[in-house]
Amino acid sequence: MDRPTYTFKIGQRVFYYAGGRVRKKTSSFTVVALVRQFGGTILYRIKSRTHEHLAHEDELKLVLARSKQPLSDE
Repeated sequence: MDRPTYTFKIGQRVFYYAGGRVRKKTSSFTVVALVRQFGGTILYRIKSRTHEHLAHEDELKLVLARSKQPLSDE
C-alpha cells in the first residue's frame, strides 16, 4: 500500500486565500496538522499568532523565503 503524498508539510509557512470568487490573501500561517475527513478529503490545520483555520489545499500557497544576499564592504 502506497503512502499518500501531500502538497504541504507540517511546519511550512503558507498564505491562506479566503473568500469566494475574489480570493483575498491573508497574512502567513504555519501548517500545524493534517486532518483527514470522512471520505478521504485532507484539510490542513493552519495557525498564525492570532488565528487558526482548516483549509483545503487549493486555498493555500507556499511562502517562498527570499534569500538574503550578504552586504558588500565596498
